[in-house]
Amino acid sequence: MTRRRITQFLVAGACGSSACASKGQPETLAKVRGMAERESLAIIGWWRSADDGRYLVPTAFTVTGASAGRLLLPDRPYWLSVAANACSVAWVPFSTVSSPLFPGGAAEPLVRFAEDRRAVRTVRFTGVCANQVAISSKAEHIAVIAVIDNAGSRRLIVLNAASAEVEYDLTDLITRFTLSAVYRLQISANGDRLAVASRESFVVIDLPSRKLVLDGVDRFPSLSPRGDTLAFVHKSGSLVVTALATGTKRILMNRWWATAVGIGAWSPDGKFLLAGVRDPIGLFTSLVAIDAETDESAEIMRLEVEGDHGEACTWIKRHFLSA
Repeated sequence: MTRRRITQFLVAGACGSSACASKGQPETLAKVRGMAERESLAIIGWWRSADDGRYLVPTAFTVTGASAGRLLLPDRPYWLSVAANACSVAWVPFSTVSSPLFPGGAAEPLVRFAEDRRAVRTVRFTGVCANQVAISSKAEHIAVIAVIDNAGSRRLIVLNAASAEVEYDLTDLITRFTLSAVYRLQISANGDRLAVASRESFVVIDLPSRKLVLDGVDRFPSLSPRGDTLAFVHKSGSLVVTALATGTKRILMNRWWATAVGIGAWSPDGKFLLAGVRDPIGLFTSLVAIDAETDESAEIMRLEVEGDHGEACTWIKRHFLSA
């Protein structure tokens, strides 16, 4: 147990009211649960495997933090993307990420994707292998960071999922950071907007015009399903939501938590935002669902692993999960 976790354990009793404060918004929790039940949604994030601690595996849970089953895919994903409508998934199979850069097996330049786990499709591209992937709703457009040679050179491309044609090559638009430093790749529901981020900065690209909509030095950008709104964590720890058309910014504030440390995905209806937040004392980090209209939040679970900021959490349809 780390020193931080020992401290948390010792003060938990004394700070019980603060530790449980985010649970004190039952109306918000009821709204989140109602939305999840109507849309048959669960939440999925990357957790370290209990069987083999070397690997992170996608783990599903309900809006109350209970297990929601296991992700059912034909092969283990190296990188997983869930579309903004939660109905499509794309992944880079672990077995294909192999080259002199990624030793251990045979490299293949492909991505798998599905709207139904029983009908998996494959899209191929020119290169060595895929490093990251993002899929639009209806599985129409797939953004890929492609490793194109054995030296590890990368390109950022958007593929037409049906034809495998390259719709956009956006490599030259990423100048603030290298493609090897990309930490988040996210595409809007209709495939017109793309957010690309390192751990310290990001860009939002309008694909039809190939122009930058926003260029920021903040963390964990999360694009709304419609692609018209972006949430991010400001360097101060504030959770900021900005309207991309006007540039208008709003800080989401809540009396139950002090700072945001990570942002996951918006719900398919664009109403709730998953985020990792710290309590006012700064001892605990929790995953919450925030109502973007009221700023109220409902705690889903305590994040116990050091470095887990909830940024990998996204909504997924339950038909991708085991019972």
